[in-house]
Parts: sequence; C-alpha cells; structure tokens
Amino acid sequence: MHRSSQRFPPSFPPSASTPSPPTSPTAPPSNASWTSPSLSRATSTSSSTTPASSNAPPAFDHTDADWDAVLADNLNGVFVACRAAGKPRVARSSGKIINIASLLPFFDSVTIPGYAASKGGVGQLTQALSHEWAAHGVPVNAVASGHLRTDNTAALQADPARSLEILLRSPAHRWGAPSDLEGAVVFLVSPASDYLSGPIIAVDGGWCGR
Repeated sequence: MHRSSQRFPPSFPPSASTPSPPTSPTAPPSNASWTSPSLSRATSTSSSTTPASSNAPPAFDHTDADWDAVLADNLNGVFVACRAAGKPRVARSSGKIINIASLLPFFDSVTIPGYAASKGGVGQLTQALSHEWAAHGVPVNAVASGHLRTDNTAALQADPARSLEILLRSPAHRWGAPSDLEGAVVFLVSPASDYLSGPIIAVDGGWCGR
C-alpha cells in the first residue's frame, strides 16, 4: 500500500463550497467488539483520546501516565473485550469479532506516539486473534475509520487549516460520520464475509488510496 504522511500541502485550490466544521460534533464510536448475528456489543470501553490540535507536545513530553492511559484505553480494553467475546464463540464455533481501528496502521503520525502505537496494536491484535480463531469458525476483522465528525476530532474540525488539509487530501472531500461505518460492519457480520478474516477495512473516503 502506498505510504504517505498525513501532513501534506494542499494538492489543489480549495472549493468555495468546502463545508465548515460543525459546532456540535456527534459522539465517537467506542472501541468495542461486535458480535453476530445480534450485532450487540460484547464489552464497551471508553473512546480513544486524540491530541487537541496539531500543536500537541512532542514525544519527549508524552509522559508515562499519558502513554499508560492511552494504551489502557485503546489497546488493553480492546484485548479484554475480544477475550471476553471470543472465548464462548470459539467454544461453539460461531460468531464474529470486529474491532475499531484507525488509519494509523497504514500511515505515519507525529506528536501522538501513544495513540499511534495503540491503534497499530489493534491492527496486529486483530490479525493475531484471526490466526487463532478463524479455524474455529470465528472470523476476526477490523474497521479503520477515516476522519469522522466526533468529539475526538472537534479541535481538528475547528482548525481551519487542518480541516482544509483533511478535506483536500480525501477524495470524498468531506468529513465522515460515525454512520459511515455501518455498511462495513453489516457486511462483516453477514454471511457474505464468512471467509474473510484478518484484514483491516479502511472506511476513509478514499484516503488510503491517495
């Protein structure tokens, strides 16, 4: 896959119709394991934390407490949820697990080492569990969300320069909504994906293809 930095110069002039950031972003989806066929979440953890702006502190200022908190939320919580959801499903050879990842397993990042490590870890955890559980009839996959209008991205949406960069970088030329993940999740819990296990599916408006 083509590797690119998320910090980039605009590739073409902005459109006059470029949407403005919302004042009341919707709440973010939590890191959770989804199960089939009921689509109920086995275990929820709190939503991940992103830096307030592109001026977030460098790695030298990323304290042990910051690191531990982000890893505990974004990675440890996903593992605990998967373990709780996976054991009974492997025992009966039925069910599916879907994790919520991000684009960071595909792209580099700056000033957010804990977040980047945790989301990269979700991708590797998904593949590791797939290697164990797919043979027992329990596919394990992940959905990597692009830039969504959520509370986590409120600061980026409110930053005109960074918001414009994101809009110009995305072939869809818009921010996503949490509801944009629904189609991928429905596919992954349906029989149509029974032979699919391990991939991270990017729902990103084409971001990874640029």
